[in-house]
Amino acid sequence: MLREEAKDHCMMTATNDVCDDHRHPRWDVLPTNIIVGSSHEKHLALALLKGTITPSAQELQQIIPFVQNEILKQAIELQIMDTRETRCFFGKPEDFSLDLAALRSRFKEFCGAPPVEDAYRFPNREIVQGVQKFNRAYREYLAAKKDVNLLEREEVKDALKETDSLNEIWDLVRDARCESYYTHVRRRALKRLLESIGPEAFYSSALPPGVPLWRFKSID
Repeated sequence: MLREEAKDHCMMTATNDVCDDHRHPRWDVLPTNIIVGSSHEKHLALALLKGTITPSAQELQQIIPFVQNEILKQAIELQIMDTRETRCFFGKPEDFSLDLAALRSRFKEFCGAPPVEDAYRFPNREIVQGVQKFNRAYREYLAAKKDVNLLEREEVKDALKETDSLNEIWDLVRDARCESYYTHVRRRALKRLLESIGPEAFYSSALPPGVPLWRFKSID
């Protein structure tokens, strides 16, 4: 039950008057000195983020004030929140449930995702911009060719799809390297990049070209 879960995750020794009725768990009877404390706060904050305990909305309004700072701290350390977002969470008691649900969703989404530091495996913004500029120019060339050369239309369509797919990958690199983006946005890009190019290419920083070079014809 809720109170037993709290006891497990907070590593606290509860007295009989706190845990005597497991059928109706109530956070409001937990003494403040049981919840507050560096180790207790950390375990409770992590349990709330992971969803291993699920207080009601009313119970959250009583719990959050004691562990709000620790939840935000753990969310930042877990890289599911940017430091610039702290003002956006747990500002109003009536929003505590929604705010916690949002962080839990991120925790689940980014479980096993690359850390934001992995972005530095890949080219910087200036290089990415150059690659994508060439991609757009090549796409314009293909689009014009498709309307003129009817005999090669299907081949050109395939080349356009490949060009767009490659640009999507470089979009992810751009988003991952953009330091003005929030941490979870950059990690989402890294996660999708890992899924797109595979672990071997990702961890060896082996990105595909910006355009389908295999479509280029050599000139003797």
